[in-house]
Amino acid sequence: MAGLSKRLSSQLNRVGYHIRQTIVDQARATLGDDQLGATGTATGLPEPIPERQEDINKQADAAIRDLFPRIPNTDRQVIIEHAFNKVGAHSNPTSSDLRVMGR
Repeated sequence: MAGLSKRLSSQLNRVGYHIRQTIVDQARATLGDDQLGATGTATGLPEPIPERQEDINKQADAAIRDLFPRIPNTDRQVIIEHAFNKVGAHSNPTSSDLRVMGR
C-alpha cells in the first residue's frame, strides 16, 4: 500500500498534468493516506504569500526554472526583480501618476 501511495504522489506532482481535486480526494480516501501532497492549507484556499522577500524570490526562481529550464540566468533575475517584488518595495506607477496621454 505504501508503494502505491508513493507512486500516486509522484504522479500528482508532475508538471503539466492537472487532476481534479475531487478525484484526488477520492484517491486519498481509498488509500487511507492523508499525507499525499499536504500543503498545510485548507482545501480550496491559496497558499499564503511568504513574509520575507528572499522566500518569495526562491519560490519564483524555482517556478521559473521548472517551467522554463533553458531561460538565461540574467533574464530570470530581471523577471524576478520586476515581477515578484512585494507591494511597496518599489513604487510602481499608478494610473494617477501617468499623464493623460499615457493612460
